[in-house]
Amino acid sequence: MPDLVVAYSGGADSTALLHALAAVRPPARLRSLHVDHGLQPDSADWAQHCRDQASVLGVDCRVLKANIAEAEIGRHGVEAAARHARYALLAEAMRKGECLVTAQHREDQLETILLQLLRGAGLPGLAAMAPATRFGPGFLTRPLLDRGRGELVSYLQRHGIRWIEDPANRDLRYDRSFLRTEVLPLVRERWPAADASGARTARHLAEGAALLRQLAAADLAACDAGEGRLDNDRLRRLPAARQRNALRHWLRSAGRAAPDARHLARLVEEVVGGGGRQPRLHIGSALVRRYRNRLYLLDSEIPAPPEGTYPLAVGRTLELPERLGRLTLVPGAASGIDPDLVARGCEVRFRDGGERLAPQSRRPSRRLKQLFQEAGVVPWMRGCVPLVYCGGRLVAVADLWLAADCTRPGGARPSWEGRPALY
Repeated sequence: MPDLVVAYSGGADSTALLHALAAVRPPARLRSLHVDHGLQPDSADWAQHCRDQASVLGVDCRVLKANIAEAEIGRHGVEAAARHARYALLAEAMRKGECLVTAQHREDQLETILLQLLRGAGLPGLAAMAPATRFGPGFLTRPLLDRGRGELVSYLQRHGIRWIEDPANRDLRYDRSFLRTEVLPLVRERWPAADASGARTARHLAEGAALLRQLAAADLAACDAGEGRLDNDRLRRLPAARQRNALRHWLRSAGRAAPDARHLARLVEEVVGGGGRQPRLHIGSALVRRYRNRLYLLDSEIPAPPEGTYPLAVGRTLELPERLGRLTLVPGAASGIDPDLVARGCEVRFRDGGERLAPQSRRPSRRLKQLFQEAGVVPWMRGCVPLVYCGGRLVAVADLWLAADCTRPGGARPSWEGRPALY
């Protein structure tokens, strides 16, 4: 059994959860985390309340302070910005293998389904909150999804336990509070079993979402082009709905946010099926590009080609700028750079344009642009390939090519480790 970490807000739900777990879990296997969002005047007092209550139970309580930027609130709204900050802090504070336990219950699940429905979410969103999932360096579980809030409040009242009432829960400016206060009482008056029905619907939708993930995994395996790339020709043969499903899963599997419907449609139309030799589309912090019928998922900010020169000595490892890996001149190669040339001093530069190399003996030199094109090196990385100069002469393009008339048995050969994907 993993050690448990309770996300402890001090409200009724998480207070009941912490109290119940403390009654059955040794203190050494249980701790709590409280996030102070700093959005309410009394937030510091709430944090102290959580410390005090956890101390009575013999449970450690660590307070995490959020720093929510105004820009984030303006972009996503208070609720979403606070939620993003909260889960980021909780994930960062967890230890490897721990299980975060949160107190969402049946009413929370119904609220989530309705909010996702009103936002036009797809099946994964409508499946609402999963009972368990991977999270941070461990897992997250929600053991109370089949319990009602009334049960939790009754538990606290029987045991004489105090909890915090956050006034934001009654603030009708917030979507969830509006649903909870104004809409759901009317729904339950007409349909008393709405909470239980919503939880059951979420389970059905979660099964459907799981089947879509399985289909996406199978389609991605059929379109796999290695190193996280996709074969665009194979992807285009899929029906449009399966293309969208596979692409959504591809992005999420790489740790990226799933695109909304508009961006997903643009991705299929402009990059997968569009014209042009190198179409691209920014999606959040990611960039999807097509090159030679392969799809690449990249960071939006691709490193700019470095400038300047960097000394390189035999047997010494050079850490390249812009996280481009490490380059070493390894001596004693069967075919390497002439030691006489190496003795004249070596350095690393990056492309400035017009460089030429003759990797084959008795053949004329060729422009690096041609060599890169024929080898299929992606255009956006060509300026980041380290060029080795000895005695002022270009003798090697990383460990891709050596100048044929500069090689000798027993010479030094470049080795490029930790390099980014070039193909």
